[in-house]
Amino acid sequence: MARKPKSNRQKNHINRQKAIGALSDAVAEYKDRSALEKVSIRALALKYKVNKGTLKAHLDPNHISIDAFNATKQALSPTQEDILIQWVIEMANRNLALQPCVIQDKAQLIAQATKPGILICPRWVDKFLACHQDCLSCHWSRALDKVWALSATHEAIDGYFSIYKSLVGENGEKIPPNHQFAFDECGVQCGYNQPVCVVGACSHPAPKANTSGKQELITFVPVISGAGSLVTSLVVFPATRIHPAWVKNNPGKFL
Repeated sequence: MARKPKSNRQKNHINRQKAIGALSDAVAEYKDRSALEKVSIRALALKYKVNKGTLKAHLDPNHISIDAFNATKQALSPTQEDILIQWVIEMANRNLALQPCVIQDKAQLIAQATKPGILICPRWVDKFLACHQDCLSCHWSRALDKVWALSATHEAIDGYFSIYKSLVGENGEKIPPNHQFAFDECGVQCGYNQPVCVVGACSHPAPKANTSGKQELITFVPVISGAGSLVTSLVVFPATRIHPAWVKNNPGKFL
């Protein structure tokens, strides 16, 4: 499966990490050998392909690297960013893929623990996703029905009909014919009718958006008659007000 090409920012980040690793190895070798013999900084710099002046500066015990200085200006530390990444992936694996604005709010809460008063802007989320696109990616959310359809494997269908036949019989002989009917229902939530951009793991196949609707459902009830024809479907809309006749003479208080 083709992967999303890395951005220039991501490539620069990878090259930077390689350069930091080579510089750390050069410093470690210098400290190990300098106690026994005189070590040439120029030769060591050529061996690890690092700048001679940069290596000499890192050997100074009072030197503060640019990475350590920049770390003081970061909104989140590397450890906090790892916590945020794991949280985003966990939400996506639970089919609760998050929109970037929700990730911004979560990052704000994490940053407040160590830097009170700091503000996380939407642009920070874009840079965060660009730096970690090897494990995070943006997807278009899918409807719940489509995700269920993708989960309708032969094993799942066979397991369902095995349980169904054990209850009603091979040909329905366990239930009297006058008690047999078939109908189904499906609820559609108001206020959610289009996909949105969500963030999840690169390998997540079918993310769903964690969005809020109006907490109201429109229910569709298709019914099939015993003759095999499809009866006109019943559509139940949420009531704007309750008619008194609906609850009159209703001992069970059912509505």
